[in-house]
Amino acid sequence: MAVLSVILFHWSFLFLGWSGVWVFFVISGFVITRSLIGLDEAEMPARSKLGVFYRRRALRILPLYFAVMLAGALILMLEDPSGGRLWDLRMSFAALITATVNFHRMTPGYEVNLIFDHFWSLSIEEHFYFLMPLVFLYLSRPWLSLFLAAWLVIAPLVRIGLAAYFGTPGSGELVYQFSLGHFDAFSIGALIALNEERVRQGRMHGPWLLLLVFGVFLAWTVIGAQSLLPGAVLRHFVASFSVNAEGGWRPFLTYSVLTYGSAAIILCVLEGRRWLVAPLNSRFLVYTGNLSYGLYLIHVPLQYVFNKIWGTTYLLPVAERLPPFTLYLVTLYAIAHLSYFHFEKPMQRLGGPNTPKGLRSDSAS
Repeated sequence: MAVLSVILFHWSFLFLGWSGVWVFFVISGFVITRSLIGLDEAEMPARSKLGVFYRRRALRILPLYFAVMLAGALILMLEDPSGGRLWDLRMSFAALITATVNFHRMTPGYEVNLIFDHFWSLSIEEHFYFLMPLVFLYLSRPWLSLFLAAWLVIAPLVRIGLAAYFGTPGSGELVYQFSLGHFDAFSIGALIALNEERVRQGRMHGPWLLLLVFGVFLAWTVIGAQSLLPGAVLRHFVASFSVNAEGGWRPFLTYSVLTYGSAAIILCVLEGRRWLVAPLNSRFLVYTGNLSYGLYLIHVPLQYVFNKIWGTTYLLPVAERLPPFTLYLVTLYAIAHLSYFHFEKPMQRLGGPNTPKGLRSDSAS
């Protein structure tokens, strides 16, 4: 569902759809840590375990990552055969190769790139992928848990510090893009994975956390609006949960609500809460989950192509937006299906012989 919410957001159908990225972050922390737990059980030196982990990550992420980069370059060449457009975006390509798209987007004079801009979130994930195996394999479990728990405090402080230093307007984009400001999302996912057995026994009380997060969200929305009038509450909600929200406590609370809300949903799923598990186990959503990496990488370049055909699609009236969106969605799923079954999975299998027995494979979020 997370990837669908992001797609709907980019087509201006879902106001809060951008928050799906934070669901990705929490799931990534969970999935990567679970993979490392399996790897840790293998009888091999820590350095070898690191090699296996990074090889598996590379085979899962990089083939499609670079394929989409090349496809984007081809689109730009078709648009401008002189190559001038590619030259203008040379720094964007450098950022893509070095996984620093989020930092590149924070630089003064950055030129918005409607083909590769969404790679910023993958850059943040890759920073976590680089750090987490190191601390996981070289710290004892108590120290690892303490390290992860510390980020639940440090990351919000980083967001507050950035907002206070750079002020408004202008700090919203920095808070939104800065890697360390969102390591709480990965860390809480990792902590859930470390305590998965307790969670599955129903000892973590996911529904209560979900209710608590909703209560904080509701109280903050009403108190921040300084009014019980629906119009005032709605205005404060929109200001607080718009993409790049800034001002007041928003850098702290907006992302914390999203992080802990996503964590609560994962807890509920692991605890087997039927009211949530049943819809998420629908064939369509399971299928979408399998394709999610390809859907996310491809959806923005494909929308760029549709914008060239239909005009700026997300600005069209809803009635005029639906026909191109329907065709777009069918095309997107078709390309992602072909990519997953005929490109991504075969590439993953290349790492099979080097993967220790009993290790469960995981998918990129």
